[in-house]
Amino acid sequence: SIAHHMGCNPLIYVGMDLAFTAIQPYAKGIATHPLWLGYSQPYAPEKGIVVNYRAIDGQKLQTKWEWIAESDWLSRYGKRHPQLQIINATEGGIGFSSI
Repeated sequence: SIAHHMGCNPLIYVGMDLAFTAIQPYAKGIATHPLWLGYSQPYAPEKGIVVNYRAIDGQKLQTKWEWIAESDWLSRYGKRHPQLQIINATEGGIGFSSI
C-alpha cells in the first residue's frame, strides 16, 4: 500500500513465494540475516508453525498461516484497487488469488 500511495504502478513481486521452498531464505548467495546467526538451521520450519498448503501449480508445499494471510491481503488489495497493476513474477509458491 505504501508503494501504491507513492504512485508506483505497476507493482512487480519477484521472489515472493510465501513458502518454505527448499528451506532457503532467499536466492543463492544471499547472506543469512544477522538475527538468525547462531541457529543451526535458521530457515527450517519450526514445529507448530508449519501449514501444509497447495502451491499455485497444485504441488504440496509448506508455509505459515501468516504468509497465507499475506497472500489473502494482497489479493484483496488488488481487487479493491483495479487501477493498480500488480504482477506476480515469482515462480511457484502459494501465489495470490486475483493476481
